[in-house]
Amino acid sequence: MILLEEHDCLKTERDERLEHLRLVSWDRPIEGYSFGYYASFKIGAEWIDDDEPIVVTTKRGMENIDFLKMFMTCFSSDLALESFSKIYEIDVDKPTINAPSLQS
Repeated sequence: MILLEEHDCLKTERDERLEHLRLVSWDRPIEGYSFGYYASFKIGAEWIDDDEPIVVTTKRGMENIDFLKMFMTCFSSDLALESFSKIYEIDVDKPTINAPSLQS
């Protein structure tokens, strides 16, 4: 399992295996940084391939945020279903990823 914090860089060389991922994207987030696969503004877990998952956790100092409470707030808002599906996704066709660091 690959574990990253939000805004960390996974790799600085292009890698076809990583192009389909939603948690990391090829970017140069700040002037002076090299291009690479950065985990920015998304947390969660997804499969890189059939054998290896990637898990992105919150950046340091944000461990005590109640993400479940934030998620549940979406159900009581006027958020349209199509908007909700852009911020939260479960791929039920893939095997479960056991990620204790995302238990909250």
